[in-house]
Amino acid sequence: MKTPDLSIIVPVYNVQKYIRHCMASILHQKGVSESEIIVIDDGSTDYTLPILNKIAEHHNNIQIIHQENTGVSAARNTGIAASHGKYVTFVDGDDMVGIKAKAFDEYFAEPLREDIGCMSYYENDRKTINKLSAKHFDDKYFVNMLHTAYTTDAEIVLGGKIALNTSDSYMLKQVYNKRIIRGSRTTDKQTLLLEAEIRESANFALFSRAMLDKYNLRFTPHMNLDEDILFCQLAVLYADKTVTAPDVTYFYNNHPNSLSCIVSDKDNFIKYKIAYIHRFHLLLNKIAKHPQYMTKELFGSTKNMFIEKYETLFDQTLSYNPNYKEQTKYHKYWCRELRCKKKDCTQCQNAYKFLKRLQSEYRKLVEEHMIKVI
Repeated sequence: MKTPDLSIIVPVYNVQKYIRHCMASILHQKGVSESEIIVIDDGSTDYTLPILNKIAEHHNNIQIIHQENTGVSAARNTGIAASHGKYVTFVDGDDMVGIKAKAFDEYFAEPLREDIGCMSYYENDRKTINKLSAKHFDDKYFVNMLHTAYTTDAEIVLGGKIALNTSDSYMLKQVYNKRIIRGSRTTDKQTLLLEAEIRESANFALFSRAMLDKYNLRFTPHMNLDEDILFCQLAVLYADKTVTAPDVTYFYNNHPNSLSCIVSDKDNFIKYKIAYIHRFHLLLNKIAKHPQYMTKELFGSTKNMFIEKYETLFDQTLSYNPNYKEQTKYHKYWCRELRCKKKDCTQCQNAYKFLKRLQSEYRKLVEEHMIKVI
């Protein structure tokens, strides 16, 4: 059997309302017949599996794997284990691929983040949401991604997205307007880690299977919040070359039942806090194992990224106090790189105390809330 260029991994759980559109958008793409499509049904209890079985009857490159419900991380890992492609990509069962970003240019006039391409927001109403139709999609999503990968010898290719949040009625656009090649320099890694934080998803990207196997990079089991960001941040940390692909856009359907909306629930907000601390504990420990990245610019800025977001999300009650930063439990670990006299973070005891504090805090929260940890 010829090794396919691409393995398309689709984890699904109770997405009977969306799965036909998702699969149709994938099967509409040029060259998809030469790729393998691996769908992991993660214990659906609705009609998702029968719908998939019907679709698979007409396409011999679709493999459906059924497993007990163990979460999206485990489902994606099952897909990676079953894949054979030189590159792997992920598509959620309620999303679609190949949306034409330019079809929505009238709604996104002002870019907010030129450093990572173009990210902008648009507050919309139901009329805009209902305008979405087949004419907004093309058939070049996977072709363009693979072309970028092979012409640059990239280990990771980053595409763009248009995200539709139906509960809050807004659209978000993040597309790349040019090809940007980033390597192993500290400044490149710093930008890529920040970009992964902003992208918030392992979808709309290609990953070299060889790289994933070399570093045994998989999704963290039983981490169903922030698992995408952690996977992407570790991937860009390991990759020798990461390249952006212009004119490649994924449609992200952020509906009320999707996992990314889960943090509005109080109990799941606690889980998100635990996952957030867990993610940075794992990420910063990985960085600490690479002396070339233990710099104030990379380790220090990543540590500051954690602290700043932690204060914003989880210490909101303190933000009304003008001195609230001095009162938060993590602010004393803030990296003041301009005043720091250390050559790099390998000489900084504060850095290692911070890692121990994160580990201690994570274990404490897990025990308090009796959350299963693997």
